[in-house]
Amino acid sequence: MRTIAVIMTATALVLGLAIWGHVQLDSAVELLAGQLSSVRELIRSEQWGQARVTIELVEERWHEIRPVWSVFINDHHLQQLDIALSSVTHGIEEQSRIDALVSISELLLNLSYLEEMEQLSLTNIF
Repeated sequence: MRTIAVIMTATALVLGLAIWGHVQLDSAVELLAGQLSSVRELIRSEQWGQARVTIELVEERWHEIRPVWSVFINDHHLQQLDIALSSVTHGIEEQSRIDALVSISELLLNLSYLEEMEQLSLTNIF
């Protein structure tokens, strides 16, 4: 009977952790995507100073959530996000409209892919 209780407790703990991670991922993706969309509009209107300030906020948020994500997400995918974010920042610093917009599109695509990949479903569990 103790064995069943331990198994049930462990299963509930794992499922609870998975659900918590999924909720955290979803909310962070929404926040980052919203901020990146703002940056994209600032770049389109060539407001480089405001774009720089906003991308710095995105980077700060990213550095806060990356350690949490590293528990749930393959490091390769996180590195892709790091590279794309770095490219956006570089494009803004150089005031290269095309490069910055391409990098933001890549970053948004990687975020949406990550969100789809990490959905809770039976196919992801088994």
